[in-house]
Amino acid sequence: MKKVIFILGLIMIFTVSLVCSAEILTFEFSALAGDEANASSNSNDPNLSSSTITRGAGLTASGNGGRFNATSWALTSISDAVSGNDYMEFTITPTGGSQFSVTSIYIQLQRSGTGPRGVALRNSVDNYTSNLDQEYLISDVTSTQNFTFTFSQANSSSAVTYRIYMWAESTSGSGGIGDGSGNDIIVNGSIVTSSPTITLSESSLTGFTYEVGSGPSSEQTFTAEGSNLTDDIILTATTNYEISETPGSGYTSPITLAESGGSVAETTIYVRLKAGLSVGDYNSENITASSTDADNKTVTCSGDVY
Repeated sequence: MKKVIFILGLIMIFTVSLVCSAEILTFEFSALAGDEANASSNSNDPNLSSSTITRGAGLTASGNGGRFNATSWALTSISDAVSGNDYMEFTITPTGGSQFSVTSIYIQLQRSGTGPRGVALRNSVDNYTSNLDQEYLISDVTSTQNFTFTFSQANSSSAVTYRIYMWAESTSGSGGIGDGSGNDIIVNGSIVTSSPTITLSESSLTGFTYEVGSGPSSEQTFTAEGSNLTDDIILTATTNYEISETPGSGYTSPITLAESGGSVAETTIYVRLKAGLSVGDYNSENITASSTDADNKTVTCSGDVY
């Protein structure tokens, strides 16, 4: 029995590792003429924005069907390519508070007879200072060649740009990504999604009071903020309480706190017991904060009119 359990455990661990690493972004250039100013990704994880590949300022677009192509590549070394802005780049952008990790980037490329002979990958994490994996030699042939850059980039919550640098035998030699079968760029990795969250500074407010005929009550405050959101935060008060973003005025219900980039910045909310109420207790009445897919949060208000 112990052997069976051990084997099953290994199978489960192996299965999880396969699920965690997958294609999160791809480009395919078979329909290109080659000299387009840019080209869009053909697939991306739902938690990533669509990506666009462009050329560095040192390159000249050059037509060649089936690939994203260029001439004017640097000569001699990757260092020359870096200083001359001879690269092709694309950016991976997570959405809705997600994080992405990368384990490898696969590319297909093709060259003319005097085209690129060396290729390296760098990214904006270190301002394109060092190679990811290593520089690879491009064979002196015109058939499609494949390269896989293997590296570890974990849990990026903001956009990261990747540059493919190349140097060539001649500045007139052309070369670019593509002209093979299937996807021409494949980014392998994983996505971690975070649940939308609303945070309120207080769970209850008490002591709202006034003498009948002299309302409303004095103001009290709490703050509201949100992270990893996909929609605005809506604050709704009960019939006997009212809320505002401005002290002394603007009282209403509901209030909308606009989401931007998955977040709502910390916002002060003013609360008071409405004027015109009859003598009595107005306890355990909730102000509710809600947003799509987030758990509702409440501030419970209690007070009285005497």
